[in-house]
Amino acid sequence: MSTLANIQANLGSPAFRQQVRSLFGLAVPIILARAGWMFMGVVDTIMVGRFSTTELAYQSLGNNIISIAFVPMMGLMLGTLVVSSNLFGQKRFSELGAVWRRSLPYAVFLGTIIFVMAMFAEPILLASGQPPAMAHEAAKVMQIYGYAMPLGGLVYITSSYFLEGVKRPYTAMVLMLVANVLNVGLNWMLVYGNLGFEAMGAEGSAWATSIIRLFLTAGIVGYIWFMADARRFGVRKPWRGGFAAWSEQRRLGYASGLSFGIEHFAFAMLFVFAGVLGELDLAAITIVFNAFALFFMVAAGIGSASAVQVGIAYGQRDSRNIAYAGWTGWGLMTVLLIVPAVLMTLVPELFARIYTADKALIALSLPIFVLGGLGLLLDTTQTVWSNTLRGRHDKWFPTISHFLSYMVVMLPLCWYMAFAMGRRGEGLFEGFIIASILSVSLLTGRFIYLSQQDKRSASGPVGPAVNAPAQSLAGE
Repeated sequence: MSTLANIQANLGSPAFRQQVRSLFGLAVPIILARAGWMFMGVVDTIMVGRFSTTELAYQSLGNNIISIAFVPMMGLMLGTLVVSSNLFGQKRFSELGAVWRRSLPYAVFLGTIIFVMAMFAEPILLASGQPPAMAHEAAKVMQIYGYAMPLGGLVYITSSYFLEGVKRPYTAMVLMLVANVLNVGLNWMLVYGNLGFEAMGAEGSAWATSIIRLFLTAGIVGYIWFMADARRFGVRKPWRGGFAAWSEQRRLGYASGLSFGIEHFAFAMLFVFAGVLGELDLAAITIVFNAFALFFMVAAGIGSASAVQVGIAYGQRDSRNIAYAGWTGWGLMTVLLIVPAVLMTLVPELFARIYTADKALIALSLPIFVLGGLGLLLDTTQTVWSNTLRGRHDKWFPTISHFLSYMVVMLPLCWYMAFAMGRRGEGLFEGFIIASILSVSLLTGRFIYLSQQDKRSASGPVGPAVNAPAQSLAGE
């Protein structure tokens, strides 16, 4: 059979069609929830940007520096999603609650670390080379974000991962839609000073975000505790395992946390570089990355759905469905994002004017928006593949790829192009595009290699999630 005929046969198979339906049904609510999380940031940026370009710089710097800690912690919780999906695929439903319950104190502990870091925000910002006035104001924003971190950040994240792993993603989606409505109202009151509140600019937006995160946590934890499947999943059953009993879940998190941390630190450093270039440059990079990140959340949602589908297939030792889930996720991401990528490249002013009326800021951001459109499909592709590989328990390759692409290649290249070559903000994005090409090449090649290995193995993919006894996987 020819290669083309083989591809057509696979695309027409019932198994492939089922994979597409399942992935799409799971991906849509996850995408909406992820995009909703990011859209709150877009609203914050727009509302603060229209209040003051200076306040936008404070908000951007404070938010991006604290996210250097928050995003890796999100990665540390990713084992909740992968192990939940493995157990779900194996129909070991009564063991699922332990995966979630043991993640809660872990999430609170990690959130407390971020809170402590936020209390020392100003010295951290000064050490990064920020001007004293910028460091002082951005530190206030970071401290406000920090207040909600122990209960209002990672507890929500790990709970949403759990619901995604058991294919119950709609609650997070609904909560996020409600949260976005509340966020607009809180920003209107606290940023601009309506209904008797003082106009607080960036600090007001940070307070709104912290309140919303506490609301999301209360809503999602309450739902899991009282949901119809709580008894079947063992949600209320006390977890009796010790620290060593859930080592596989943590190891998945260690690799993901380091990978998330490497990638996000590298991107946060671009904001630091932009801050050194100047206030206007920082504002331009902020609005471009903000629009870029909204579309990136589509890829993050598809990546999570792909990881769940791959995790279920991995738990069932089904090499064909692992491959189907990975390629279906990539194809869905490409179809959904090709239009915004083209629009960002061809009509950048359409995006710039959403964020600001400042003519100087618009002029500076236009060529950067064009580069953002060129880089969108590259960065989102590497996101889908890295999530897919984690779902297959390939823990460390995405981490190695991110280190090589973003730390070894991107940061030095961006610095050189922005400062030595005088390309400023455009140079930062040009370095990012080159690094993304490397990352996509490495991760795509790795998935193809593992798919071929799985296909040659008569027994299917074998890993700790499949062969480990129930105690080491579920912790009971």
